[in-house]
Amino acid sequence: MKNKTSQQLKSMSTNTLEERLDALCSTIAKLTQDYRHVFEADEKLCVMVQDEINDIVDELESRQQ
Repeated sequence: MKNKTSQQLKSMSTNTLEERLDALCSTIAKLTQDYRHVFEADEKLCVMVQDEINDIVDELESRQQ
């Protein structure tokens, strides 16, 4: 699945990636800060969101080089 996600990220515009990154960062902050009594940072949902954040950052950085 990671390969498919990587291909999808490569096909997105920089603006779309930045908007997606912003939304995912808001989501992870909400989960791990506002709902920290319900969600631990190492739970599957949080890990999935963080993995996608990392993938987007990697893609954006690769475009700047």
